[in-house]
Amino acid sequence: MSFNPLCVTYTEFAELTVQNDSQAGKSSRCSAKVVLLGEFDNVESLVGQKVRITGYYIAYNITVYGCTSVDVGTTFLANHLEPYNAVDRPLVCDVLQNIRQLNNARIFDRIVASIAPTIKGFDRVKRALVLSLFSGVPKTVAGRMHLRGDIHLMLCGDPAIGKTHLLKAAQKLAPRAIYTTGQGSTASGLTATVYREKGRRHWSLSAGAMVIANNGVCIIDDLQLLKDTDRSALLEQMEHQTISIAKAGIVTTLKSDCTVLAACSPINNIYDRTKPLSYNVPFKTPLLSRFDVHCVMSSSDELILEAAVSVLAQHVAQWSGLQI
Repeated sequence: MSFNPLCVTYTEFAELTVQNDSQAGKSSRCSAKVVLLGEFDNVESLVGQKVRITGYYIAYNITVYGCTSVDVGTTFLANHLEPYNAVDRPLVCDVLQNIRQLNNARIFDRIVASIAPTIKGFDRVKRALVLSLFSGVPKTVAGRMHLRGDIHLMLCGDPAIGKTHLLKAAQKLAPRAIYTTGQGSTASGLTATVYREKGRRHWSLSAGAMVIANNGVCIIDDLQLLKDTDRSALLEQMEHQTISIAKAGIVTTLKSDCTVLAACSPINNIYDRTKPLSYNVPFKTPLLSRFDVHCVMSSSDELILEAAVSVLAQHVAQWSGLQI
C-alpha cells in the first residue's frame, strides 16, 4: 500500500482540555484531552464554561521528537460542541409553585438564615455573603467605561471562628464555584499558565481558577498565606475582570467575570480592635481597595453566650425524648 498525499483530505482542528465538574463529585479523572474536528469559532469564548461534547474515543501512538514510542495515548475526537447551562433547563410545576410561595417580604431573611445555620450570630456577615452571591448589575458609562457588577468580599477574623465554614456554604449555594487556598495556590494557578507537553514543540495555555470560575464565584481561603508577588496577580481580575497573558509567544486576554470571596487571619492571629483593618492584615492598599466589603469577625462575649445557649438547647432537644 502506497501513500499518496494528493488524495488526503485535510481539515481544521482545535485541541482543548476539559475537566470534570468540581461540584459533581467525580474524582475518577481530573482532566482529559479533546480534539475538535471542523471549524469551531466560539472555542475561546467557552473558557471556564460547562459544555456538552459529542464524539468518539480513540487510541494513538505517541511520537517523541520524531520517534514512535511504545506508549499509547488516548484522546477524544469531537464533532459537536455546545455550551451547557443548567439554569436554562425548564422548571417543573412543583419548583415553580415553591418559588411563588417564597415570594414574600421576608424572603431575604430566610435566605440569610439558610446559610451555615450551625454557626450562630454573624448576621451582618451572612447578609453581605448573600448580597455578594447574588451580585450586582454591570454598567457601561457613556458607552465606554465598563463598571463591574460583582461584589468582592473579604472575611477577616480570629482563627477557628467559622470563616472557612461560611465559604464552604457559599460554595454549595453558588451554581458555579471554585474553591482554593492561599497555601496551595500560585499566581499561575489562579490566573493562567503556559506549558509545553512532552514530545511537542508548541506551547499551550492552561486556564487557572479565576478563568474557570467565569460567570461564577472564586473562593480563596487563607489569603494571607499567598505570597505577595502572587497576590498582585489578582489586581487586574478584580477590577477589570480580565487576565492578560504574554508568555512564550502567546499574547492574549482571557475573560474572568467572577466574584472573589476571600478569608484571611490577622497578623499574629489576633485582631487588634484599637487599630484599623489595614494594620491587622498583611495586605497592601491596592488589594484592599479591590474588595467592596470587609467583614471583621471576632468572638465577643455576647456571641460566646449565644453559641453556648444554642449548644445547650440542642443537647436538651436530643435528650428530651429519653427516659432516665
